[in-house]
Amino acid sequence: DLIKQQEMTSDLTRSGTQTRSLMDRVQHLEESIAADADAKAQLQSQLEVSETNVNSLEARLRDLEGTVQMSDEKSDELQRLLDSEVDAKAQLESQLAASELEMQNLHEQLEASEVSREAGQIVTTTPSGHSQCSEFTST
Repeated sequence: DLIKQQEMTSDLTRSGTQTRSLMDRVQHLEESIAADADAKAQLQSQLEVSETNVNSLEARLRDLEGTVQMSDEKSDELQRLLDSEVDAKAQLESQLAASELEMQNLHEQLEASEVSREAGQIVTTTPSGHSQCSEFTST
């Protein structure tokens, strides 16, 4: 009877430790998702500013091209600025896409963590992206 009680106490302690570990992982994933959402919003804002700059520079370039007295040097400078803004826009779009993908992956990890917690399992993800599952007993 004493051995059974000790086993139950050990199982309860192990279960509590595993539950705390899962809760810590869920909190970490939620914090990562929030940080990614902030980064995505920041990138979106930068992208909008870049698009405005591109539109403004394109309009300015069209106006200047219509002027007969515009020098080739000024035109080249404006084209470099436009190219720079277009490159910046493309880079921001790429960063935004990467951020969205990372956020989606974190959401999937969070969902998997919550599902596995409800199913009484601990799911860990290896650096290569493979999931490993282990059972635990909750009391």
